[in-house]
Amino acid sequence: MNLFNKNIKESFNKTNNDNICKQIEYEYVHDVYTQLAGHCLRVCKNTPKSSSKNGRVTQWPVVKKFLKELPDGCVILDIGCGQAKYELENGYIIGFDCCCDVLIKAEKRHNVDVLVADTLNIPIKKKSIDAALCVSVIHHFTSLERRKEALLSISECLKPNSLLFINAWAFEQPNGKFPSSDVLVPWNLHDIKKPFFKFNNESTREERIIKSSIPINLSNDNSISNWFSNKITKILPTTISNFIKFNDTPTKSKLVDTNNKNDIIPPAIPKIVESLKRQSTTEQLFCGIKRWSPMIGRKLLSFVKNVEEQYADEITDEIFADAFTEILSMLHEVTYYRYYHVFKKGELESLIDSIPGLKTVDSFYDSANWCCIVEKIA
Repeated sequence: MNLFNKNIKESFNKTNNDNICKQIEYEYVHDVYTQLAGHCLRVCKNTPKSSSKNGRVTQWPVVKKFLKELPDGCVILDIGCGQAKYELENGYIIGFDCCCDVLIKAEKRHNVDVLVADTLNIPIKKKSIDAALCVSVIHHFTSLERRKEALLSISECLKPNSLLFINAWAFEQPNGKFPSSDVLVPWNLHDIKKPFFKFNNESTREERIIKSSIPINLSNDNSISNWFSNKITKILPTTISNFIKFNDTPTKSKLVDTNNKNDIIPPAIPKIVESLKRQSTTEQLFCGIKRWSPMIGRKLLSFVKNVEEQYADEITDEIFADAFTEILSMLHEVTYYRYYHVFKKGELESLIDSIPGLKTVDSFYDSANWCCIVEKIA
């Protein structure tokens, strides 16, 4: 093989792998959070020690401490902000998330703005941000290259000498370790069922999550496209399968750790939910517009439906959504799966320090997460 052909093949493999990583993130991260936003008043992004109190989501203490120590007048960028729960008394917060369904639930405040955006393509002027938060975001990227790309994108927004708080779920949990660095973690509309005997080795919530998580094999070499194309399309949801060729080889999927009892990958979203949420393209468009602006949505719908039919449909949808959520919360088999890359000790610091212009100034372990304070150097 000559050098030219070799370069073409390497370029193709890299592009193919990146497309696969994007599809996994969409299926097992973005789409799941979109679905959960429809069922819950509070969407938990694995933020430690957070809880809902009086209808509002409480803030993680270490993040509050970081914000409190910032000088007055700071402009903060909140990456993957979710419901934009963090506050700044004497400053301004710009939050963004790729899930518009979660942003809609954000509380309106005079010094907080939210927008829909992607961490890999942040629509913020370069070197314009005084400090940033990246809370429970970086562990959802499926490859080292994409994690680096995300940090580089964040770094470009920061002013020289500004600070970044970043955390990631730890491989080393207080009561055990995950079976792999790359896992699919279950999320139920109810809590994971507790064991009959309270003080056995699965008595804590963390231990039950670890036991229920599914280890997967995501390598950083060219084999990622081989196993994905040839094996996993048979069992992944349709949205990914449409992008990839099938192979009927009757062998075990390489995505799942062969030491694990689970031989197949579960769908990110339960099939019962997928079958009930199907809509036409027109319905999806109108629903999306109505979520952002009910008035504009109703005006557009008036071309195809009269006002009485629209309100009747809205009431029906609301009743159905409430009933559907209540039914799902009682079904133990209704489980969503989210992808995580859980970080080992020192891995987060190593990732940060590999990015030009970023320097780790402090690192610590808190609430089952590795946390770092990062400085943008000139």
